[in-house]
Amino acid sequence: AGVCTMACTGLFAVLDIPKRKSDRRHLFEKAYFAPAFDKINSYSLLCNDSIGVYKQQIVFDLVEVVARMARKELISIQDSIKGIGAVALFFKSVEARANKNLDKFIDAYTLSVFILKEEGALEKWRRQVDEFLDTTNEFATTPEDCYRFVKNEPLIKKYIMAPLVVDNLYNE
Repeated sequence: AGVCTMACTGLFAVLDIPKRKSDRRHLFEKAYFAPAFDKINSYSLLCNDSIGVYKQQIVFDLVEVVARMARKELISIQDSIKGIGAVALFFKSVEARANKNLDKFIDAYTLSVFILKEEGALEKWRRQVDEFLDTTNEFATTPEDCYRFVKNEPLIKKYIMAPLVVDNLYNE
């Protein structure tokens, strides 16, 4: 496909729960989603490929899109159930749906931009991704989400990473 630049990206997702059982009656779980970029496994061949970097930025932004979709879905679930434990119950299901959406988005993007090389496809994807990002600012990845990813341990002393998470309830 003539690719000189390839970003290794993915969706980071983790659930933290209160450490003490007694706290689990009044403290909500904390779910984190963040787009991740793996510098070590990404590559840029020895060519001047600024458009390749631009194309990979769209891939990274697609990961941000699904992270926002996942946050929005979990917030909606928590608001509708209004109970502690709702996030823990649906976390893996939301994560699985987010990864499924990510696969679909990247497959469609790869097909139209890299394989079929449709005229105007790159601009169309950039415009669609930007429109979605602009309309979902309230669900944007926060520095806290990123820091949780980098630190790889709970940010709040009263929390632990959930040792066991309910599997995907949306099995299709």
